[in-house]
Amino acid sequence: SVSSLDAGHQQTVTMWQTLHMNMKSLLSWQYLMRDFTLIRSWNITMLKTMKPEEYRLVMRNLELHYQDFMRDSQDSQLFGPDDRMQIEDDYNKCTQHFDGLLRSMEKGQQDETLCKNYISEVKDLRLRLETCEAQTVARIRKPTEKEPLRECAQKRTEQQKVQGELEGLKKDLDKVSVKTQQVLASPQQSAFAPVLRSELDVTVQKMDHVYMLSSVYLEKLKTVDMVIRNTQGAEGVLKQYEDCLREVHTVPSNVTEVETQRTKLKKMRVEAEGQQPVFDSLEDELKKASVVSDKMSRVHSERDAELDHYRQLTTSLQDRWKAVFTQIDLRQRELDQLGRQLGYYRESYDWLIRWIADAKQRQEKIQAIPITDSKTLKDQLAQENKLLKEIEQNKDKVEECHTYAKAYIDTIKDYELQLVAYRAQVEPVTSPLKKTKLDSASDNIIQEYVTLRTRYSELMTLTTQYIKFITDTQQRLEDGELADAQQKQIEHEKTLLQQTFLTEKEMLLKKEKLIEDEKKKLESQFEEEVRKAKALKDEQERQKQQMEEEKKKLKATMDAALNKQKEAEQEMLNKQKEMQDLEKKRLEQERLLAEENQKLREKLQQLEGAQKEADSQTSVIRVTTVETTKTVSNGQNA
Repeated sequence: SVSSLDAGHQQTVTMWQTLHMNMKSLLSWQYLMRDFTLIRSWNITMLKTMKPEEYRLVMRNLELHYQDFMRDSQDSQLFGPDDRMQIEDDYNKCTQHFDGLLRSMEKGQQDETLCKNYISEVKDLRLRLETCEAQTVARIRKPTEKEPLRECAQKRTEQQKVQGELEGLKKDLDKVSVKTQQVLASPQQSAFAPVLRSELDVTVQKMDHVYMLSSVYLEKLKTVDMVIRNTQGAEGVLKQYEDCLREVHTVPSNVTEVETQRTKLKKMRVEAEGQQPVFDSLEDELKKASVVSDKMSRVHSERDAELDHYRQLTTSLQDRWKAVFTQIDLRQRELDQLGRQLGYYRESYDWLIRWIADAKQRQEKIQAIPITDSKTLKDQLAQENKLLKEIEQNKDKVEECHTYAKAYIDTIKDYELQLVAYRAQVEPVTSPLKKTKLDSASDNIIQEYVTLRTRYSELMTLTTQYIKFITDTQQRLEDGELADAQQKQIEHEKTLLQQTFLTEKEMLLKKEKLIEDEKKKLESQFEEEVRKAKALKDEQERQKQQMEEEKKKLKATMDAALNKQKEAEQEMLNKQKEMQDLEKKRLEQERLLAEENQKLREKLQQLEGAQKEADSQTSVIRVTTVETTKTVSNGQNA
C-alpha cells in the first residue's frame, strides 16, 4: 500500500544518508592518513630541500583534513569515539613531529652560522700563527754579524715578545676549541661541521708546532748566548797567551836570561793550566747547545748554520789553545838545549879570552926587557919558546871553542826559526813593511869568535916572529959582529919585524873579511830557511783553502740532495693526503647513499602498509554496503 511504500522510501533515504556519511568520513580519513604518512616521512634533509610554501601548504591541508574528519566522523558509523581520540592523538604527534623538525632546522641554521663564525675565527688565529712562525723562521735564518752577543740578546728579546703573543693565541684557541666542540657535539651536524673540524685540527697542529718551535728556539738562544760569552772569554785568554809568546823577538844571550825565560815559561804554563776550565766550560756549553739544536732540528728541519759556525770556532780555539801548550813545551826544550850550548861555549870562550890577555901581557913583559948580552937573549928565547909551546897546546881548545860556537849558533837559529814560524802561524797576513824584524843573536857570537880567533892568531904570529928575531940576533952575536953593526941589524930586524907584523895583520884582516863573508853566507842561508818556512806556511794555507772549497762544494751537493729528498717526501705526503681525502669522501658518499636507501625503503614500506590498510578498509566498506543493500532488498521483498 501507499503507507508501506512511503515507509520503505523513508528507510531507503535514511540508509543512503548513512552510507553517504560513512563514505564521506572514510574519504576524510584517507586524506588524513595520507597527510600523516607524508609528514611522518619528513626529516631535516627533506625539509631543507623543500620551500617554506610547500610544507606550509601540507600542514594547512593537514589541518583542513583533520577538521573535515572530525566533523564527518561525528555521524559516521565507521568511526567511534575511540577512533576519533586515536586520530586526534596521531594529529598531535604529527604536528609535534613537524614542529620538532622545524625547530631542529632552525637550530641547524644557527649552528651553521656559528660554524661559519668559528671557521672565520680559527682561520684568523691560524694566520696570526703563521705570522709568528714566519718571524721565528726569519730570525732563525738571520746570520750573526759583527756583534754576536748584542744581536743574540736582541733576537732573544724579540722572540720573547713572539712567545708572549703565542701564549695569548693559545688561550684564544682553547676558548674557540671549547665553543667549537659544543657545536660539533650537536646531534644534527651542520654541513660546515667537517670543514670546521678540519680547520680546527689543522690550526691546533699548527699551534703545537709553532709553540714548540718558539720554545725550543728561545732555549737555543739561551745556550748560544752562553756559547758566545764563553767563546769571547776563551778568545781573550787565548789572545793574551798568544801575544806573550809572539812578543818574544830576541834570543837570550846569557845564562841568566835563559833561566829568566825558562822561569817565565814555567809560570806561564801553570797559569795557562789554571785557565783550562774556561775552555772546558766552552766545550760543555757547546754540547748543551748541540742537544738543543738536535731538539730544534726535529721541529725545524733546516741546518743550524749558526751552531756550525760556533762549533768550527770552538774547534779552532781548542786547536790554538793546544798549540799554546805545545809552543811553551817546545820553547822550554829549546831553552834547555840553548842553555847547555851557551854554557859550553861561554866557559870555553871566557877561559880562552882570559888566557890570551894573560899571554899577551907576558909577551909584552918579555919584549920590554932590553937586550944587553947573550944571556938575556937566551932567557928571552927560553921564555918565548915556553909561551909558543903553550900557545900551540891551546890550539885544540880554540878549535873546541869553534865547535861549541857553531853548535850554539845552530841552536840559536833553530830557536829563532821556531819564533818566526809561530809568529807566522798566529799573526794575520800583513805586509813585509809592517812585520817585526827578528834580532838575531848569532851575529854577536860570530863576532866574538872572530875576535877570539884574530887575537889568538896575532899572539901566535908575534911570538913566532919574535923567537925568530931572537934566534937571528943570538947567531949574529955568536959570530962576533960589531956592536954597532949588531945595533943597526937589530934596528933593521925590528923594522922588518914591524913590517912582518903589519903583513900578518893584513892577512888577519883578510881572514876576518873571509869570516865576515862566511857570516853573510850563514845569514843568507838563515833567510833562505825562513823563506822556505814561509813558503811551507803559504802552501799549508792554500791547501787549507782548497779543502774549505771542497768542503763547501760537498756541503752544497748534500744540501741539494736533502732538498730533493724533502720535495719527494712532501709530494708523497700530498698524494697520500689526497688519497685519504678521496677515501673519506667515498666512504661518506656510501654512508649517505645507504641512509637515503634505508629511508626510501622505510617510506616505501609505510606507503605499502597504508595502501594495504586503505584497501582492507575499502573492502570492509564494500562488504558492509553489499550487506546493507541486501538487507534493504530483503525488507522490501518481505
